[in-house]
Amino acid sequence: MHRQVLVSLARGMRRPAVSGPAPSNFRRMSSLADLVGLEPENGVLSPDVLTKCKLGDDQQDLNRFFEISDEDLKKSFPEGVGEDLDIFFKSVKRNVLLVRQPALDVIRDLKCLQDGGDAPQIAVLSSAQVRGKKGSQIDTERGVGKSATLLHAVHWARAQGFLVLHVRSARLVSHGGWWILPSNDPTKGDFDQPQVAKSILQEFLAAHRDLLATLPETLKDTGEASEETTLADLCERGLESDEQATPAVASLRIELAKVTSVPVLVAVDDYNCLFESTDHSYRNAEVPPERLTLVRALRGLEADGSFQAGKAGPGQLGYPPLQRGMILAAETDKYPRDRKRDYKGVGGAGSALRGLGRANGAVKVVEVGKFSPAEFDVCCALFGESGLVKDLDIETKSGMKLKTQLNPKRVAQAALLLQR
Repeated sequence: MHRQVLVSLARGMRRPAVSGPAPSNFRRMSSLADLVGLEPENGVLSPDVLTKCKLGDDQQDLNRFFEISDEDLKKSFPEGVGEDLDIFFKSVKRNVLLVRQPALDVIRDLKCLQDGGDAPQIAVLSSAQVRGKKGSQIDTERGVGKSATLLHAVHWARAQGFLVLHVRSARLVSHGGWWILPSNDPTKGDFDQPQVAKSILQEFLAAHRDLLATLPETLKDTGEASEETTLADLCERGLESDEQATPAVASLRIELAKVTSVPVLVAVDDYNCLFESTDHSYRNAEVPPERLTLVRALRGLEADGSFQAGKAGPGQLGYPPLQRGMILAAETDKYPRDRKRDYKGVGGAGSALRGLGRANGAVKVVEVGKFSPAEFDVCCALFGESGLVKDLDIETKSGMKLKTQLNPKRVAQAALLLQR
């Protein structure tokens, strides 16, 4: 039975030869809510599978899972964790994340910030591999865990008292919103996206309202300093009207750069979408990404991969680097790019790698790859001990390893199919 499932798995997971939307059978396999409904037994996990550490931030926790309670999950991620992880949590009846080395590397930098030390201005989670004589070819792989690594860092930072602006998908910023409006504040950008901006403000308030209420707003619309209002008030004003929403997010980004009383993390998933062509137009003309206020506010790199360092156009206010903080950006290759419309120098998931030499040490690339054999083994142990998959013998595991090529997302999909 398991062998037949693995054969069908291999056929369903075969990647398309050219870039573009995934075939329908692959999309069907990434949404497995029906299989999750089979209700596996909720077994007790051994210490080799589940660490007692609630944050998974120690080297001793490597290659083990740590658990997040339901209450903590809602508190730490008002933005949500995404469909894939929602399905995974439900399938194993636990909110567990695997402690992997890339996450520990990011958390190590965040600990330096927490202790007043130095950290890179921006860390890019990438699965890109440069090939070719001049590094002109960029190989990327989906489903290796970049988003999970980012979420691990966000959870740790919020638990440690960081102020975290978490944007779960930059794709929703570059392509989202019902409409765009010409900005009333051209110093921050040319076009506003009120629906997207309000969503960002609501989620930020939900995660940090009490902390924001203690931080004074230093930049008012008049340009004068004021200690009478707080960053919570700034977010609330942005929620009052469409006209104020996007400028509030832009002002918030500037304010975050000034915060030194607490460490700051700006975490953006699907980061390279901020550099790719948008779906927006105005007066029959395409609107490039850099003319969207929210895109400019969230970028930490230029299109060539060099550090932004507060650069801006004529008469525009730049977005300075965080004085006590870091931008954590996870790249993606799950959205097909229009190579004719995307800008020269924007290499999708490889843009940060190509620009690293011009970044003067401000950018750190953290490589996230396939499972190691040890990571695969602990995942199989989780599937067995949680009751998701029964009788996961050596032959089945070998076939699973071969067919999934140790891709984390495919491994999870394979386990759900074997559940039958």
